[in-house]
Amino acid sequence: MNAVFQRWASEGLVWLPERGVGFLRVTEAPYDAEYFAKYERYAETPMGRAITKARLDLVRRHTKTRILCDVGIGCGAFAEAADCCGYDINPVGEAWLRKNGRWLNPYETRVDAVTMWDTLEHIADPAPLLANVRRWVFVSLPIVPGDGPPPLDWKHLRRDEHTLYFTRDGLIRFMDAHGFACVEHSTAESLLGREDIGSFAFKRQ
Repeated sequence: MNAVFQRWASEGLVWLPERGVGFLRVTEAPYDAEYFAKYERYAETPMGRAITKARLDLVRRHTKTRILCDVGIGCGAFAEAADCCGYDINPVGEAWLRKNGRWLNPYETRVDAVTMWDTLEHIADPAPLLANVRRWVFVSLPIVPGDGPPPLDWKHLRRDEHTLYFTRDGLIRFMDAHGFACVEHSTAESLLGREDIGSFAFKRQ
């Protein structure tokens, strides 16, 4: 590969227009006590409580499995509401999960279902995680408007956190390639005030 192109590709967003998918190399990891506390504040607002309920409703429309793992717990609000286990790379989140007897590593243990609320876009390679899911993946994440790429001033173009970017169809194609079919696409979180956020239920094919 041309050295200049290779350097540009490693420094900025790489967009695959035929796939509706983008990749941005992220080297920072802002996951600490302040990050956990930020999500605690979000969860305690009327919008935060409504979003947790909408997510719980989405899961319950499709499965009643007890082997559910919330990946990227924020502050643990959904894990508490769903009475499920969780996994997080934030040391504070991991400590909270272990303290509450909810720790589960889905990279090491096969699970029936995972939820990834505002999480998938942070994971550079979700394939090992998805391979360990038997039946359901529930996701909420920013959806790139139109056919993409994301505008440079788009609020969800987060160079310090978000490594994967998807159009709606791009996400569905991506999950299909990993063995999951889309059975529901919801705009509930956008209707609650979260701009350009889509929620999805994917079932193992």
